[in-house]
Amino acid sequence: MIGIRINPNIGIGDAIQFTSLPENYFRSTGEKLFDLNSHWVLDYNPYVIRGVYDGAFDKVMDLWDLHCNDVKVAVYDRTVMMCNAEAQLRHFDQRINMYLNRPRLYRFEEYPYFERKQVLLHVKGKSHGQMPEKVVEHVLQKYGHSVALVGHEDDWRYSMPRPHHVPTSNPWALAEVISRCRMFIGVDSGPSWIAQCYPDVLVKKVRLFPSPQDLKSWVPLEWCRIGSHWDDRSAFIYNPSEEDCGFTWSYLRI
Repeated sequence: MIGIRINPNIGIGDAIQFTSLPENYFRSTGEKLFDLNSHWVLDYNPYVIRGVYDGAFDKVMDLWDLHCNDVKVAVYDRTVMMCNAEAQLRHFDQRINMYLNRPRLYRFEEYPYFERKQVLLHVKGKSHGQMPEKVVEHVLQKYGHSVALVGHEDDWRYSMPRPHHVPTSNPWALAEVISRCRMFIGVDSGPSWIAQCYPDVLVKKVRLFPSPQDLKSWVPLEWCRIGSHWDDRSAFIYNPSEEDCGFTWSYLRI
């Protein structure tokens, strides 16, 4: 038996990156992982067991600690991973294959595509900060009345009138709203990772760190650099400059 823990104090995106792990483990071994602290991102995950522990665990994995210390040499004959989901698989003694290569919440997945009309905008993240006004202005000019705001109302600190704000009282309410949109535009933060759980949602993410100059030589999904593990291919990634930089596009292409 293997138990897993997800630190309850980390951010939404920090936790969502681990949601593919239980399915990949089950489909590789036929066994479910034990969710030891019942993190909300695994509430609807059918590949975890909660509350029933019969015997000692062979291994207990603190997934956030493993992530923070994940600077080991890759076990594969390449310097980059295929996607963020792959980063979680090498912490097992046996080979775990990747069947699910994106985050997944296993809820709100059935919304009809033809009913998707709204463009959701999220302008401030806990770690990456405030989206520049020029980027917000570009989004509003391009998408007009289709744009609605998610996140905290107080995050709007721009000279333009604030779009309609969609209130969400908890992460699952936020996930439901995001799951129904046509496009999500935001900074690299928790709501964008929720959006990446829904393949029918077009996710356009503005990377505010590192600088556009540093992005010119930045390698996405590089095994040896934890900061690049967030550059998952389930989102289109942009920078806040007027030029394409490395693997990112200019915000003018949003």
